[in-house]
This record gives sequence, structure tokens and C-alpha cells, in this order.
Amino acid sequence: MATGVGSRRFQPANIAQRKPMDIWVFIFTLALVVVGLWMVYDTSYVKSFDELKVTSNSWKPIAKQASLGALGGMFALLFCWQFGYWRLRRFAIPAIIVGGILLIAVYIPGIGLNINGASRWIRPGIQPSEFAKFILIVYMARLFSRKDKEVGDFAEFVVPPIAVMMGYVALIAKQPDLGTAFVMFLTGITIFVVSPAKKRHLIAVISVLLALALTVILLSSHGKGRILAFMHPEQFKETYGYQVKHSRWAVGSGEVVGVGLGQGREKYYLPQQDSDFIFATIAEETGFVGSIVVISLILGLGLRGLTIASRTQDPFGRILAVGFSALILWQAFINIAVATIMIPATGVPLPFISNGASALIVMMASSGVLLSIAQHPLPPSKRRKEQA
Repeated sequence: MATGVGSRRFQPANIAQRKPMDIWVFIFTLALVVVGLWMVYDTSYVKSFDELKVTSNSWKPIAKQASLGALGGMFALLFCWQFGYWRLRRFAIPAIIVGGILLIAVYIPGIGLNINGASRWIRPGIQPSEFAKFILIVYMARLFSRKDKEVGDFAEFVVPPIAVMMGYVALIAKQPDLGTAFVMFLTGITIFVVSPAKKRHLIAVISVLLALALTVILLSSHGKGRILAFMHPEQFKETYGYQVKHSRWAVGSGEVVGVGLGQGREKYYLPQQDSDFIFATIAEETGFVGSIVVISLILGLGLRGLTIASRTQDPFGRILAVGFSALILWQAFINIAVATIMIPATGVPLPFISNGASALIVMMASSGVLLSIAQHPLPPSKRRKEQA
């Protein structure tokens, strides 16, 4: 018999009543947003030096992150919290179609924006791949929590999510954005692991998907260049290895307590100092101590989400909680691993902290869904049936 997120051992008793707000999810989220706003200002004002001749406004990056990202994200958090996660089910199919259209729109002239050779945005600066991660999790949760089909049916429960996930991953990898594609891939795999799918199907799916992912990376000149720079940094120190070199120097110079807030030097040289390599500046300015604090906040939020999943009786809510927790943890792991030169460089923002309004809004919306699931371990309609 299949085991996983849908099995009885995950179904606690006495959870029919509405629960109080999960204060820890809110505290972890708010703390990370505050840290993020400071770090975005600390790292982005360096970039504005070269723009002062044109804009004369060194506050522009942090103002945009605070107004569009943090305030928009708070609205998204409150909305998702109060909206009721169970209502997301009905929007899963329309949303997956809209998400695919938006991922294609980045390549349409006049709609998509090409910046530094990457087509990742649509006007006026929205990044569809960030919203696609949220949409895919909702879609997979809906599919794996259906009761009108046999769970072991390969055609009904395995083929559709694989097709949709790989379609999304392929569109994002083409941008090129291998980092985001890899995060989406790992999140989808995690959902597969905790789903009620049969083990033999699960093993086959993971084996095929890993082989496909490795093939895409090796055939991509972008991905191949990053791997070669990771293996032979001195040979690529002025190209793919340039940011790796300065990130290594930043992390190493932080030592135990760092060089001091605002005193980092490598942020003047890192090309993505306020986004993909923001953790390098955190490590340089706050050292091992500050890095551990940031990692603990992210880990605390992700593990809290998994705890919420284990306490949730509704299969849809349980898979949602696992999916959003996996998204936060995988994305943080990849970003930090890149900054600390554990894996080849990829373009992945640090959750809640890196510059980028779209990314912050999606992450805060994810926290809102976790708050909703924690407060309603059983949806109101099912509670009424139990009480009848």
C-alpha cells in the first residue's frame, strides 16, 4: 500500500476546530523581510553609484523593494491567510494555463523584457517564473489530493504533473534561468516523494527526471560554463568564475563576527550583490554568527511549515504545506550553497531577502498559505460534516 502524505499515520486526532494563528510563521517571515530590506539597501546603493549621474537617486532600489515587494507581499500574505487555502483548489487548472502563457510571454517582443541577454521579465518588470512556482505547487496539490480517481493510476496521477512540471522547467531554463528551473524541479520532486503515488512509479519518475535534468544542464552552454568555472575557477576568473571568486573572498573575510554592517568590500565587485550573491555580503559583514542567524530563520520557517503539514488532516492542505516549505528550503539551500562555493553558480534569490519584488511577493504569499493551513487543519466544509 502506498504511504506518504495521504497515509493515516499523518492524521492526528482532535483537530476539527479552528486553531489560533501560528505566531512562529509570522515572526520568522517578518524577521526575514526586515533583514532583507536592510541588506537590499546595504548592497544596492553600491550599484546606484554608477546611476547617480542619470537618476540622482540612491534610494530607488530600496524604495521599490519596500513599496512593491514588502508592502505588496504583506497584502499577499494577509490575502492568502484570510482567503482560505481550500479555495485555491478551484483555481488550480486556470492558473496553470495562465502561468504557461506568462512564461511564453517573456519571449514576445514588446511584452517581454530582455536584460543582459536573459528573457525573464514581462513589462513593467514582473518575473513570471516566480509566480509559476506558486502555481505549480497548487496544481500538484490539487492533483494528488483527488479522490475521484485511483491513486495508483499512472496515467491519471503521474503523467499530468510530470508533463506540466517539465514544460514549466523547460520554458524557464530557456530564458536562461537554470537556477529557478532547478528549484522548481526539486520542489516538484519533493511533492512526488510525499504523494500517495506507488513506490515503483515514484522511483521511475525520479530516475527519468534526474536524467533529463542532467542532460539539459550538460547540453546548455550556460550551464556547462558554470560547471567548468566551478571545477576550474582560475581558468574562468574573468568570465563565469568572476563572481565565484569575489563571493569566496567575501565569505572568507567575514570570519566569526564579520567586518561590520555596511563595511563589506566585495559587494563593490559582485555583479549580483543585491540578489543572487546577497548571502556573500551577509557572511562578510556579519560573519559566521550573522550567517547562522539568517540560516536559522529560514530553516525555522521551513521546518515550521513541515510541522503544519504533519498536523493537517486535509490532503490538499498537507501537500500545499509540504510544497511551500520545500520551495523555501530548497531555494535557500541553493542560494547559500552557491555563495559559499559548494555548487556551481546559479541565478536563485535568497528567500525573503534578495532584491526582487516578484520573488518577495510570492514568498510572503506562501507564508500566508501556511498561516491559513495552520489555522484550518480541516477546512470548514469538512468540519461541518464531522460535527453533523
